Amino acid sequence: MGPARLKTGNAHGSQKSYERYLELAHAQALLGNRVEAQNYYQHAEHYFRCGAVPEPHSSLT
Repeated sequence: MGPARLKTGNAHGSQKSYERYLELAHAQALLGNRVEAQNYYQHAEHYFRCGAVPEPHSSLT
């Protein structure tokens, strides 16, 4: 299980996950661990994109 298992069912959850992974990436970068930092940056990007996608409307009929 990873260090940041957060529920991401909505934009708020995605934002929190994005911020958490960004912090983890920054910490690893400061330690000189470029590979782990890149891994966390990619996770952060995923959650950033999840938060940027608008939720579908149910009344499109």
